[in-house]
Amino acid sequence: MVIGKYNNASIFFSDVTVLFSDGSANIEVVDFDELIGKTLVCALAQTKSTSAAVVTSCRIASSSIEVKCSNLSGSAFTGNAAVTLLMVVV
Repeated sequence: MVIGKYNNASIFFSDVTVLFSDGSANIEVVDFDELIGKTLVCALAQTKSTSAAVVTSCRIASSSIEVKCSNLSGSAFTGNAAVTLLMVVV
């Protein structure tokens, strides 16, 4: 539980393998409101340390989390990457 800006926030972690196409992927997430009566307010993503790619942005887009990823050289990443998601719900 996190106390601060949001009262009674919950944090969820999930390890997923994501297929990126031209540097972009949408990760479908459960409907937290329907499941536990809370709303997804923040999402963070990070590639696993063995990945040759890095996350450049992450945002909530309705019922999914949009993640952008690039190769270490800066070009758009295409392929599978292991990603850890951190999701904050209130």
